[in-house]
Amino acid sequence: MKKRAIKIVTICAIILFCILWIFGEKTFSLKLDEVSKIEIFNGHTGHSIIIQDKDEIEKIVNNLNEVSMRWKEISFLKLGYSLKFSVYNEQGKKMNSFIINGEDYVRKTFFSYKVIKGKLNYEYFYELVEKNGV
Repeated sequence: MKKRAIKIVTICAIILFCILWIFGEKTFSLKLDEVSKIEIFNGHTGHSIIIQDKDEIEKIVNNLNEVSMRWKEISFLKLGYSLKFSVYNEQGKKMNSFIINGEDYVRKTFFSYKVIKGKLNYEYFYELVEKNGV
């Protein structure tokens, strides 16, 4: 009986952790000193840009880190996007990848998030790709 109670408590704790993880507040938490380049691809036009300028990277990372998001929906079957970001470290390894579809809408892996604190500088990102991208 005691083993069964322990199993039930363990399963409940795991389920609770998963629920809190999925529905909890999320941030990008990018470390500026680890980011060497950011690639942004515009899904509407096919243009892309690779940003390696430290000042530009700092501006983008600071904006991303200023926002907090909350889970909105499961989105693993959704296709298409506006801006796809890929963030790379000094070794050229992709650290993070996500999609921004507006000032307050982010997709990561299988989930979509709504920005609840701060504001993504979507217009700036979009124009950056369109003015300087290929």
